[in-house]
Amino acid sequence: MANPEKFLKKYSGKIVGVGDIFDHHRTSIVGESQELYLQRTEKYWKHLSDFIVGNHDAEILADYCFQFNPVRIYRNGPVLALHGHQLKFSFNQAQIMKYEKMRYESRLLWDVEEWFCKTFHKYFRLKGKKAYAQALVTIEEVDCRGLLDDKVDTIITGHTHLPFDVKLNYKGKKYRVVNCGSSLHGKVFKPVYVRRIDRWFVSDLHLGTAKSELN
Repeated sequence: MANPEKFLKKYSGKIVGVGDIFDHHRTSIVGESQELYLQRTEKYWKHLSDFIVGNHDAEILADYCFQFNPVRIYRNGPVLALHGHQLKFSFNQAQIMKYEKMRYESRLLWDVEEWFCKTFHKYFRLKGKKAYAQALVTIEEVDCRGLLDDKVDTIITGHTHLPFDVKLNYKGKKYRVVNCGSSLHGKVFKPVYVRRIDRWFVSDLHLGTAKSELN
């Protein structure tokens, strides 16, 4: 498993952030401004070349402009990348953000969610048939939303914090479906490299929070 800080510095300028790189809402609860938060975490996020917006990133990106343009879906040749929260719900995105807003305003909800995730990930790992099943669900959800095209053969997500790297056949075509994992304590930080476009992908760093290794 790579060391997140050393990895970011080593591959600076060739790294795509696949969502939930920031987690400003957690720090705002304890009274830190957006400006101070960005200054404190710049030594990490400045190494990104591109940025995909995750469900923890939206508010902070609405007020600031970085050296990269934030996108919801990243396309580069054979690669399609998105955070993944878009694939986990069939209802309107407005409902998702309504829950996120409630969580931002409640320290108790944050603490409960973090405890649940920590406990869940301690005992659950995606390997073998489970990893394959999750990869298949991912590509089916991507296809259902009309995001696949003839060029794409690599799909990269984050969001669940559960890394996997699976090759499979889907509708007569070979695909690589990957989840980058997370750098949070107790999780597996698993950067994904795609040689054909010379880019690395990371997700769910949640920079500068108590639950992140990168504080």
